[in-house]
Amino acid sequence: MNISSTANTMSLPARTANNSMEKNSSGSFAGRETSHAKTVKVYIKEPFTLTRQSLINPAISNKITLQIFQIGDKTDVSICGDGADEYLMTLFQDKDDKISFVVKGQDETECEYQPPVTWGKRFVKWISQGARYCTTSEDSEYLIPTCHQFERFLHCGSEKYNIKIPMNYYPSTVVTDIKIVEPFSYLNLSDTCTQEWIHSMTYIGSGFCIGKFGTGSIAIQTVENSMLYWRNKDRESPRSITLRTGKLA
Repeated sequence: MNISSTANTMSLPARTANNSMEKNSSGSFAGRETSHAKTVKVYIKEPFTLTRQSLINPAISNKITLQIFQIGDKTDVSICGDGADEYLMTLFQDKDDKISFVVKGQDETECEYQPPVTWGKRFVKWISQGARYCTTSEDSEYLIPTCHQFERFLHCGSEKYNIKIPMNYYPSTVVTDIKIVEPFSYLNLSDTCTQEWIHSMTYIGSGFCIGKFGTGSIAIQTVENSMLYWRNKDRESPRSITLRTGKLA
């Protein structure tokens, strides 16, 4: 299935408790109707590359590679996540509905990653009801949460934020091999030299992560592509970045 005509690509990027990995050979997608709790699956598919001219330096082109995904009968590369999404709301009709992420390996076997219950419920609330239903800015009702506030909501349930207060807490564990990171762990990218907090995201499993692009859309990438993008974004020469994991406070 091709990317839908409503694919939300233009907003990119400008604008352990209950973890489980299951083998699943089923190719069926979630239906719209339900009479009992179910698991709505997000099928992570092939990569899709966008090239965008830098807004900071027009001489630079930023290349970003995202994973196309399918949820229900909708195929896309991003979820807006700012306002309510009526289609996604129809997929999650029961308060006990869950979400999982399905990745197909090189041997065509599907691995299914189901998040911890609280993380999953917060994620479903955000993508279906929108950021304004989940978070409240202490500065202005018109401010939109960034990737950092998005992750604090998912991992900590933090519904209030102050955009003026800089993020200065870093998980202490430096990641040298993504294979040892537990699914649905928090990940952070920072500038190795300046310690600038660059990007926050959640590790899904099998090398994939999901996160919010600043105040823009929510999308899935490989961890490798995420590091490559933020290392080169708006720069004439790559900068050194450090990948960390740990619990958010």
